[in-house]
Amino acid sequence: MNRYITNIREYGILLGCILISLILLFSKSTPQLEAIKAKTLKMAGVFHSLNNSLSRHAHVEKTNQFLREQNTRLALENSRMRAAVLENERLRKLIDFKTDYPSKLIAARIIGGSTTGVINYILLESGENDGIRRDMPIVLPDGLVGKIIRVSPTHSMGHMLFDQNFRVSAKVQRSSIKGIISWQGGQTCILNEVPNRSDVKPGDRVVTSGYSQIFPEGIYIGTVEKAENTKRSLSMIITVRPEIDFDRLEEVLIIADRQPSITNLDQ
Repeated sequence: MNRYITNIREYGILLGCILISLILLFSKSTPQLEAIKAKTLKMAGVFHSLNNSLSRHAHVEKTNQFLREQNTRLALENSRMRAAVLENERLRKLIDFKTDYPSKLIAARIIGGSTTGVINYILLESGENDGIRRDMPIVLPDGLVGKIIRVSPTHSMGHMLFDQNFRVSAKVQRSSIKGIISWQGGQTCILNEVPNRSDVKPGDRVVTSGYSQIFPEGIYIGTVEKAENTKRSLSMIITVRPEIDFDRLEEVLIIADRQPSITNLDQ
């Protein structure tokens, strides 16, 4: 529509200039008429220059609009490709872990939950029909996620490591010092009930102890970030940082076969 209007305007200006030129051409030449002819020619030139400028501006604007649309399409496509690459890497890591892990693992996709409150949970798109049962451990290649607490035929709910009611028996892998892991907020956990002057150092790996009917021994929990003796208590202050980003979970693995236990210390 804009191009049609532009063409009409161009033809109108052209016809107007031709008409004026013909009238002046066949008129009797006088100094006054020559002056009018000169002014008419100047005006025609100005009109053509202005029209050409407007046409160029419209063309540039149209080109810019096209380039903006192309840039937007390319940015969206690049974002989709980047997300696909990250998803492929994450799924490949899960598959490799599932293949190498000695126990039977069931993959489940997270479809909801809460990971930012005091009571944290995840809702899984898998349930009894997929072989999931209550109290099965939830893991990832990067460590312990939690355990199953509710199950329906098609869905299940997982209790998170980052929850104030979650407890798990753990040990320092290097020295076999044992304690109870709990969460008190933030991005770290606490290894409780470890006597002062125990052999615990920053950088030590903390894993499940195996003193459980739920969690088999050796599931990675996190790394000791701080280990301090205290004067007000008989226990050390030990901070453990998991590697899992609980705010960005998308898929998890459930350990479907349980290991024999010594005693049930997990809640």
